[in-house]
Amino acid sequence: MSGPRTTDVSPAALYRPGYRNTLHLKIAGILLVVAVAAAAAIVVGYRLLVQQPLAGSQRQFQQEAALRIRQQLVAQLRHTETVAALIGASAFSQNDPAASSPNPGELLSIIGDRQYAGVGIWPQPRSADAARRSAYWIVPASGEIQLRHDYNDRRVAPYDHERWYTPAPYAQRGHCAWTEAYRHPLAQREVVSCAMAIYAQDHLVGVVTIDLPLTALAQPLGPADSGAYAVLLSADNQILAADATFGGISSSKGEIRNLAALAQRDDRYNPLALAMHRQRETWLENLRASSLYSSDAIDRLESGTRALARAESESILAQLWLPQLPGAETDAGHWMTLDSDPIIGGRAEITLLSVPGTAWRLLRIESAAQGVNSIERAFARGTAIIAATLLLALLLTYGALRFVVVRPLRRINSEVSRGTHALEEALLLTLDESRRDEFGALAHHYNERSRQLRELSARSAGSQRSGGNNANAGDSTEQRVMRRTASIQTARLSAMIEASDKPTIVCNADGTVELINDAASPLLQCNARQALGRSLDDVLLLRIFGDPVTELIGRLAGQARALDYRDGMEAMTDHGPVPIHLRLVPVTSDNHQLDGAILVIEPRVATLEAPAQGSSNVARLTGLPGRTALERQLRSLLDTATVAHRSHALLLIDVDRLKDLNERSGRSAGDDVLIHIGERLTSETQRIGSLYHTGSDQFAVVVENINSEDACRYADELRQAIAAHAIQIEDEEFIATASIGVTLFSDPIDTPVDVIRRAEAACMRAKSDGRNRTVLHDAAMVVQPAAATDAVWVRRIHDGLERDLFHLATQYLHPTTPPAHGGGALFELLLTLEDEEGFWNETDAYRGAAERHHLIAKIDRWMLKALFKCLGQYPDRVQQCDGIVVHLSASSLTDRQLLDHLVDLFSKQPEVPPPLLCFEIDERTMTEHAQAAIAFSEAARAIGCKLCVGHFQASRLADLSLLRRIPADCVRIDASEFLQLQSDAIEQTVAGARIKLARDLRRQVIVNNVDSPWQRAVWTRLGADYLQGTDIARSTPMVFDVTEAKH
Repeated sequence: MSGPRTTDVSPAALYRPGYRNTLHLKIAGILLVVAVAAAAAIVVGYRLLVQQPLAGSQRQFQQEAALRIRQQLVAQLRHTETVAALIGASAFSQNDPAASSPNPGELLSIIGDRQYAGVGIWPQPRSADAARRSAYWIVPASGEIQLRHDYNDRRVAPYDHERWYTPAPYAQRGHCAWTEAYRHPLAQREVVSCAMAIYAQDHLVGVVTIDLPLTALAQPLGPADSGAYAVLLSADNQILAADATFGGISSSKGEIRNLAALAQRDDRYNPLALAMHRQRETWLENLRASSLYSSDAIDRLESGTRALARAESESILAQLWLPQLPGAETDAGHWMTLDSDPIIGGRAEITLLSVPGTAWRLLRIESAAQGVNSIERAFARGTAIIAATLLLALLLTYGALRFVVVRPLRRINSEVSRGTHALEEALLLTLDESRRDEFGALAHHYNERSRQLRELSARSAGSQRSGGNNANAGDSTEQRVMRRTASIQTARLSAMIEASDKPTIVCNADGTVELINDAASPLLQCNARQALGRSLDDVLLLRIFGDPVTELIGRLAGQARALDYRDGMEAMTDHGPVPIHLRLVPVTSDNHQLDGAILVIEPRVATLEAPAQGSSNVARLTGLPGRTALERQLRSLLDTATVAHRSHALLLIDVDRLKDLNERSGRSAGDDVLIHIGERLTSETQRIGSLYHTGSDQFAVVVENINSEDACRYADELRQAIAAHAIQIEDEEFIATASIGVTLFSDPIDTPVDVIRRAEAACMRAKSDGRNRTVLHDAAMVVQPAAATDAVWVRRIHDGLERDLFHLATQYLHPTTPPAHGGGALFELLLTLEDEEGFWNETDAYRGAAERHHLIAKIDRWMLKALFKCLGQYPDRVQQCDGIVVHLSASSLTDRQLLDHLVDLFSKQPEVPPPLLCFEIDERTMTEHAQAAIAFSEAARAIGCKLCVGHFQASRLADLSLLRRIPADCVRIDASEFLQLQSDAIEQTVAGARIKLARDLRRQVIVNNVDSPWQRAVWTRLGADYLQGTDIARSTPMVFDVTEAKH
């Protein structure tokens, strides 16, 4: 090779990185940062996810334990007040109460047991010198009840001036005035007394007292527990009772201790005593500022009571007024802490609750460390194990990276820098390409680039010798490289868009569609292949808040960031408007010129062809799969057509002249014919085809892998099978015939709706040609568009609302176990729509059009009005029912007028009890409209109605949180989701988990679409409460009788 030689490269000039810049040190630093971040995440995660929830759970447990104790105390006090009222009603019904006092046997039958120390009847003296006619019974733990008249002696102080008697008239009627603890002079026991004033014609006629021993008050506080104990305090902080753990309440002399005396004995109780004293003072301040406080009443009680100071009079009346303050009955409790509790021997938490109906307070004291130390120790051990494992993993990772990454790089660096003093020698260097990884690829690219540089150097030297100019060849090579790079980028973009599960469209700056994926097809006005090369405005029709959107790409002019349209944007499709989220991403060149845009569309519904919530997958009359199941099967076959080019057939079967039979013999005769035809077709299609009941008088059969000739021959066989047997209808025989439309489908561009429309057009041609024949669809037949189909259903719906062509029906829900009370039955309310020919179409047929045209809320209101009218006309049906399940749509859930309509119906017909109605709302509807669902459920509960969660799955934690807030009575599970439940262990586990979850939520379980005996047996074994389906009972026109419903 001739030409100028390049400058030599000095070895000293070779780049050698310093130790701090080496790759292995950087990897070690990164791994160290990862270790520190992991440790911090573990600590923070423990604090947030373990420690805090554990503390919250422990506090909730403490509160629940205190609430249970308070509930038992309140029950004991309410029972005492009830006994006092019964004794008062018995004793003071006569003019002379003492003369007619009950004997010991009668008294025991009233008080029920011997938990009381004494019972007294104290008539109000009519004058100061009137004879005293009181009676007091001492009730020992065993033996005879002793009657005493100690207070009737004129030599003792009058009982109507005693401090246990005089406060009674100031208490709420029917409630006791509870005294402080004292030692009863007759019963010789430490007691608190319940004094209840008895009135006759609004005049005080006397007082009944019941003395409750403090030992009885201590019983609800529970047995001794080393980790917790409970104490009951009076309004004046007197210790009324405590469990066995809290010893030393009474001194050796038997006197009652109060909290202040306890704090003097043990200064560790000083914070608690001070807090209780401050709370009492706060209560008194609030009481003095309220309307209940009366100085006159305090003065009257002071003057009417023997040896009572004004402060004592105020304290006694305060105990009667405090329970009447706002919020006293709903006290949720307070929390306190003691740094060192003498009994627990460490830090303690105190749950403080007021006792309703009294001014007493319940304290439950529990160790603050109970249940936490073991978790802390387990966490420490687990953290140590995790830290050791993480450290070992990091060391192994560091070693592996040094061996796999750093070592090959050092070898490449050494080979490149070894002995290359001249550029010619560097170009002749060849690296090892044998490795099958990135380093092998790097060596290959280096060798390839060296070869290109050698060729370039040779061409340069040749051009210098010849004096020629080969610049044009260089430009041509550069252009070819640029074109190849652009082609590669375009292919990558196309593959990425096709792989996306979101509808995606790529346009150029003029708005012409260049790329589009299959997910966008349902939103377009044509198929995806036809959309390429057309204007975006022609293939995608958009509206925002009702206004058309055009020239969408032009809105990106001058924009450097993406535009998001989230509210009010809709795509117009064959199925009606679809709410979407639209993101418009600009594609710009280096000089910031707009080259095009990428549209990413996210429908706000789960899927464009998903079945409407609440619609059934099974026709209730025949038990066959319905239209929703048919569309799902067609969609599946059309999707597989992209990889397997096979032809399938849809046979649409329409029963001839069924309207004449309905008019002549009644709708039940037509139902019998449809059931018979369904059974015949089921028998015929067992060997080939899938059978569906898509409408009132329509059936459909899907046959896979068949040509047009065989499909028409098979349709004729089905038609002949229908007409082969006469059906006995009362006194006549009816021979059914059918018109069948046949269409083939194999093009993945088609949609299920397109296939069904073609079959309907062929079926209409068969009817117009004389009925009882088979017609194959051809291109000359007119296919009715979706808008025209919707128009027919909208007209039928309006006629149904105006002319009462909707009809109520019910389906019986069978209980798996007989009701304990032997009461009525449970039914689901159904709604059918009568068309021009007199057929009753089930909800699945018209619901889609009703939802697209916002008519579903009106239908629901009509259904409720018709239900109330029927129940008002037949009140005996109300007695036969335990409940009627009424399904509500999402539109009704957000309809503010529905609750007003419901309240108006109940007010006009009070004979209909609100608990009779159970409103069902689908789980997905609840999650999509959470606030509306909570508001409706609370309002329905306030009215008295029940709630049911439909399509129960609870697959997400957010759904479970919402279900906990919804006060539902039951949930409904769809049995059609578990088709292999009899033999599939996984399906049995999932079904059992849903039922157990419902049980944990305290909900009953209804399982619908139970259409075979084995389903009934399996779901009964899994624990369902109610079963519903064609194997249980078919739907009947508005019948609430179990015998008729089953028939």
